[in-house]
Amino acid sequence: METAPGVRLPAIAVAVALALPGPARAEPTVTPQTMAGTRSTVQAAAKAELDAGDAKTAAERLETAARQLGDPVLFLDAADAQYAAAESERTTGPLDRADELVRIALDILYFLQGPMASDTWRPVDSFEIPTLVARANDFLQRSQALRAEIEAEAAAPPEDEEPKKRAGPKILIGVGAGLTALGVAGLGVGVAGLALGAVQQNKADDPTVYGAAYDEVERKGKVGNALAYAGLAAGAVLGAVGIALIVVGKKRAGRQREQAARLRIVPTGTGLSIAGRF
Repeated sequence: METAPGVRLPAIAVAVALALPGPARAEPTVTPQTMAGTRSTVQAAAKAELDAGDAKTAAERLETAARQLGDPVLFLDAADAQYAAAESERTTGPLDRADELVRIALDILYFLQGPMASDTWRPVDSFEIPTLVARANDFLQRSQALRAEIEAEAAAPPEDEEPKKRAGPKILIGVGAGLTALGVAGLGVGVAGLALGAVQQNKADDPTVYGAAYDEVERKGKVGNALAYAGLAAGAVLGAVGIALIVVGKKRAGRQREQAARLRIVPTGTGLSIAGRF
């Protein structure tokens, strides 16, 4: 498990400490129901702050509670609040924080599915975990797309200055379409890896498969998992960046059409003149 010093490890350490039994320690049982009650109080306060336009304060409130409780849902909520701050400020700093919070949530969700998980600490129901994992992965894709859009805006010269070298809409859209195609291809590789892994898993569960045959099944299963992780990760990133470039390209094309629509050629007694707003 990849951790950043002083950032991700504490959240997982809390999860492990709460899950491991100890004869000298009587920890209260954490169930999805008890956590939901505590969580809703924090979410209500954060929602009021978000509605008031204070996304940063809401994000801090949600993250503080998430770290205290080790709750993956609150980590994802905190990431959503940071995303709202990035949209409002048009800066990528909040997205850096949001991505880290989402990865902490994923670590906890994977921990809850592992052998060290315990029923004495279960902040979410098992059937909720796939949905939460999907929510986390979807967030990382949206974050990547917003990051590309903000960075493209920052790289563009001010409108009142003559741009020196600025990629035209067609170039942006073309590059974006190419990256999106590569992203789709990567996702296809990832799906194929998932299918291969599932096939090998079924073989591994067959009691008649053992010895050298089992080793071969295990090897192929690892190959399938590697393809799945690499393909899905690369496909998601390439697709998100490609879509962001297409969006920026279309926006630029729209501005060019709007500027062209403001100009008109007017016949005069001495020839033609160009009229319009500049």
